[in-house]
Amino acid sequence: MNAPGHRCACELQSKAVLYFGQGNLAARFTYEKLSPYSVFCRRHLPFDESFHHTHSLQEMEHISVSSSELFVRFDRQIEAITRETRDLFGSAVNKPEHLQAVLSELNLVSAEVDNASKVLQEKISGVTAKYSDNSDVAKTKRREYNEALFNFPWYSRRYLFTLASAWNERLSA
Repeated sequence: MNAPGHRCACELQSKAVLYFGQGNLAARFTYEKLSPYSVFCRRHLPFDESFHHTHSLQEMEHISVSSSELFVRFDRQIEAITRETRDLFGSAVNKPEHLQAVLSELNLVSAEVDNASKVLQEKISGVTAKYSDNSDVAKTKRREYNEALFNFPWYSRRYLFTLASAWNERLSA
């Protein structure tokens, strides 16, 4: 409204008081010039290793518990599907070779669930052991171990998502 290109000298926007109403509510807007004191932007915050270490260990504990619950739910679901499959193939119309194919696929998925559970727990304990090692060699490799510790929660979530998506797809077929 008071753009420099218009060369308007009026102070309509800065001196006006605007009122808005809706039902039994009313709002009043006045314009005031603000002059900031100063602005300071830090290029980066200091890195607090202990905070990230604690947070990563908490995340790993949460992932460990959540993944264990996920694997147990998959095992229960596989058992339920196996029972339903056996009931479904109980009639003479269905061929036993189809039953064997379905049960074989369910056993493969069950074995993958068990293997993934073991692998993830081993990786969690391995990363935790690397960080808690206080030997001289470990102290020199602390930066490498920190990176493994700080990145592990993200990688493990991605791993679990990929596995669970594949299992869901196979179980829904």
